[in-house]
Amino acid sequence: ENSGNVLLASGDHAEAIKYYKNAMELYQSAQLHHQNRTEAVRELIFEFGKALESEDLNRLAELHIRLPRDRYQTWQDFFRKVSELTVLVQIKSIHFPGNYARAEVSAQLNYSGAGGSGYWHTWIIQARETDKGWLISDVQ
Repeated sequence: ENSGNVLLASGDHAEAIKYYKNAMELYQSAQLHHQNRTEAVRELIFEFGKALESEDLNRLAELHIRLPRDRYQTWQDFFRKVSELTVLVQIKSIHFPGNYARAEVSAQLNYSGAGGSGYWHTWIIQARETDKGWLISDVQ
């Protein structure tokens, strides 16, 4: 084995330093990659909130890999019933359990019209990285 500890113990300090330096560079690269992915998913979620607030069905569809027809219809019906919609979004966590992102999001929808305004909802938003960037694959 050529680990840094073995190299250090054998007295090969120059090679041990190279080993540890390489390990640190790999760690920093992985950390930066994770930060970039996290920021991209955060941006996607906030864009989702803006699309809801502006009642922009086309933008909602653009932010999804595939917005199911029934979900599109649900949002369309909701937008017809309400006015003065404001959306507050708080991201509680973002994880990458595999080849996708899973975010726990609290959202408060305030509006005039239909009942139920002002309650906080917890959504689990899943997103995948595509050739168009990160897109929503599911909202529960």
